[in-house]
Amino acid sequence: EPVPQLLQQIGRDEVEVTFLGTASSQPSKYRNVTAIYVDRFHRGGMLMDCGEDTLGQLKRRYGARETEARVLGLACIWVSHMHADHHGGLYRLLEWRGPPGGGGGGGA
Repeated sequence: EPVPQLLQQIGRDEVEVTFLGTASSQPSKYRNVTAIYVDRFHRGGMLMDCGEDTLGQLKRRYGARETEARVLGLACIWVSHMHADHHGGLYRLLEWRGPPGGGGGGGA
């Protein structure tokens, strides 16, 4: 099927999708619960679902300093539904981020 017209103008420098976890009832060494980071570069990032240890997955992928910048730059966090494997990491991520204007990086 041909690529839709709307998507034909999107280049590699527009968006990058990182699968932090793709399905698991609990985090493990080989699989992590659902979380997808969408990097829109200068427009900020988006997190689609935030399963348990999403913050840890971000730190493993980007390192602590870069993760702090990405978490502070989140434009939104979208939770697909209220199962714990889709929102269980939200509290830790928001706690680490701190209050609005607080500077972030508040946890390990």
